[in-house]
Amino acid sequence: MKDYLTIGEVSKITSLPISTLRYYDNEGIISPDYKDEATNYRYYRFFQIPIIKMIVHLKKLGFSNAKIKSHLENVSYSHTLELMNKMLEQTQSEIERLKKLEEELKENAIQMKYLIALEKNIDKITIEEIEIKGIYANIENRNEDDGISKAFKEIDNFLVSTSQAFVPVGMFAFSIDQENILKENYEYNRLILLKDYENYTKKCYFKKTYVSLVCQSKFDEIPKNIEKVIVWIRDKKYLIEGDTIIQILSGPAFEKDPSDVMYILRVPIKYSCLK
Repeated sequence: MKDYLTIGEVSKITSLPISTLRYYDNEGIISPDYKDEATNYRYYRFFQIPIIKMIVHLKKLGFSNAKIKSHLENVSYSHTLELMNKMLEQTQSEIERLKKLEEELKENAIQMKYLIALEKNIDKITIEEIEIKGIYANIENRNEDDGISKAFKEIDNFLVSTSQAFVPVGMFAFSIDQENILKENYEYNRLILLKDYENYTKKCYFKKTYVSLVCQSKFDEIPKNIEKVIVWIRDKKYLIEGDTIIQILSGPAFEKDPSDVMYILRVPIKYSCLK
């Protein structure tokens, strides 16, 4: 037909598959100028080629079918500018989301490298000076899981309120105060998130010499490992001074046995004048 293009010819000119052109037709975005009812052949006019190319361009920019239809139904510079401004806002939000995701992945990659290095030191006792800082929530009713759940909820609520709900692996720790340790009472009194936030009121800071033990065991074996470290400390004639920190490094999502956990016990010491 003179002055008409078949769907195959339009496909070659626009580099679009015939299936895509049919999809645009079915979605009501752009339809052939003429359809032969007898043969069901579709025919386009030459002036539709630039429109199809514009649709391809808008698709690349991320426009939805609804926005493309709105553009075609309300063709004007001002309307197109309005659509593009909305798309710019959405694109900027997506860029910010991807930047946060990138930061999270980088932090987790650093933590994974750290865990790989620590695997070589499992069950080894070391002495090291460490600076620990973060925010915390008190744990009430330690004998009940409810106490720990409430502490996690308190910190989670804060993170959600500041759009920082994601926490990298290995950033949570429990603490046991010195008095309880000396009484051989190994109940946690605080949940610590090892990241500092300016607008959170409950903050903690420690800079001490610690006897550290890297462990990979069942969670209920933590008291036994604490006792192991305490025996070592006393044998070496050191004194315990300060809160014990139990940094949880990994859990069910990263262990072959879901009941296992990797953690570091850090018991603070000072040198005894009797040594």
